[in-house]
Amino acid sequence: GAEESKACVAELKELLQQDDPIGPDLEDNFDEISKQRKLLYDACQGSVLALTNLSKKLVDKAGPDATAILLSELNSVQDEWEDAAEGAAQQEERHNTALAEWADF
Repeated sequence: GAEESKACVAELKELLQQDDPIGPDLEDNFDEISKQRKLLYDACQGSVLALTNLSKKLVDKAGPDATAILLSELNSVQDEWEDAAEGAAQQEERHNTALAEWADF
């Protein structure tokens, strides 16, 4: 579960690091970029939530050592997810601003 969540979050971060299209390119690709970002965002959010729920169940059954490892792994994934989610919000804001400026141009 943790590996899947990490892979999903890494994919979202990679998408967010691509150069922002500007001008007509943004206008042409805006819906596609938004759709791609939302799909990945939703998939990651679901994956991290499932991992969190699974971890809570396992913590009840695991010994102290396993619990420490599990919680460390979960915290790492959650930190990465929060970082990616913030990046997604910033990208959306940037794109909306650029699109509005392009429309005014």
